[in-house]
Amino acid sequence: MALTKIIGAGVGSLTENLVLGDSDKALFGAGSDLQIFHDGSNSFINNTVTGALSIKSDDINLMSSSSETMATLVEDGAVTLYHNNAAKIATASTGVNVTGGVGLGGTSAANILDDYEEGTWTVTDLSGAGMSLTVYVSTYTKIGNQVFFEIGMVFPSTSSTADLKISLPFTAINSSDNTGGAFVTTTNSGRSDNFVVGRNTINLSGVNNNNVSAKNNNYSGNQLRCAGQYTTP
Repeated sequence: MALTKIIGAGVGSLTENLVLGDSDKALFGAGSDLQIFHDGSNSFINNTVTGALSIKSDDINLMSSSSETMATLVEDGAVTLYHNNAAKIATASTGVNVTGGVGLGGTSAANILDDYEEGTWTVTDLSGAGMSLTVYVSTYTKIGNQVFFEIGMVFPSTSSTADLKISLPFTAINSSDNTGGAFVTTTNSGRSDNFVVGRNTINLSGVNNNNVSAKNNNYSGNQLRCAGQYTTP
C-alpha cells in the first residue's frame, strides 16, 4: 500500500486499497463517534453519539449483494420499497400507492385487501324504454368485492310499462344467493318498493312486497333516491 500522507495538515491520499482486518475500525471524530467496520460476519456503520447519521444525495438506491433493488429514494419524488426486486409501496404527493394487496391482521387470502375505489358512474336506463334519467347523485365505494352505492334521480314523464331497471357501476357476482340490494331513502311516488341486484348483471330492479316488478310508469315524473350494497366477483 502506498500511503502518501496520514498525519498532519492538508489532504492525504491512497494510491491502493486500505485493508482493515475483521473488527478493525475506521474511526471518525474526536471521540471515535463514527465507526465503520466488519466483524467477520456482518458489516456496521455505527454513529455512537446522540446526533443523527445523515446520508445526502439527490437519489439513493439500496441494493442487495446480487444487485436487486430493495429501496429507492428520489429527491422531491417517491420513496419506494421493493419485495423480491418488485416495487410494492411508494409514497406520492397524494399519500401512498400500494402494488398488490394489503394484509390486515394476517397474511392468508382472507386477510388481504386487494382493492379500494371511490367514484361516480353514469346511471342509465336498462329497461329498453330509452328513458333519459335526470341523475343528481351516483356515488360508490368499492372495498374488496363489496360495493356500497347511492343513486338519486328523477324519472321523466313516461307511460312505459317495462320493468324498471337502472345501471350499477360493476357487474354483480353470479351466485345462487342474493347478491345485494338497496333501500329507498327518498321518493315522492307513493310506493315502497324493494330494490334488488341481478346476478351477473349491472341491473338494479324494483319489486313490491308481493314480488311484482316495479314498472317505469310507477315512477313517472317522480324522484327516486336509494342506497345499497352488493357483491362483485
